[in-house]
Amino acid sequence: MPIVSLVTLRDIANEVGVSVSAVSLVLNDRGEGRVNANVAERIRAVADELGYVPNLLARGLKTKQSLTIGLLSDRVASIPFAGPMLAGAQTAAAEHDYLLMLIDTAGDPGLEVPAVKALLQRNISGGRASQDRDVQSGGRTICRTPAAARRI
Repeated sequence: MPIVSLVTLRDIANEVGVSVSAVSLVLNDRGEGRVNANVAERIRAVADELGYVPNLLARGLKTKQSLTIGLLSDRVASIPFAGPMLAGAQTAAAEHDYLLMLIDTAGDPGLEVPAVKALLQRNISGGRASQDRDVQSGGRTICRTPAAARRI
């Protein structure tokens, strides 16, 4: 299976004969008045022809937003309505240009701390946990869950 590489801003810039900055401005809708309209149209056309998709990891580093919502579950696969619930959550997230990241610990408390840390390391924009207790690491609460919050 061949390795697929993403088209970069540099690839588009080389094809059009402009700077990477000009391509970035146009593809981020900040080029009006800064990049000639005909050149901007050519940049968009080449981006489409080459199949350009934005690198959201790179964009997230710059904007400090991951546009990712974390969902931590302890047995979502065993819930009868899990499919429609997850589909609804994913649709709602997508409607706002967010990605839903699901981590299911399968009821194993030993997986909870690594799962929460994995979500936090990805700078999630928001999260939801379905466990019935807070997740602790090093004596600190790193994830407060709805059921545990009600007990306080």
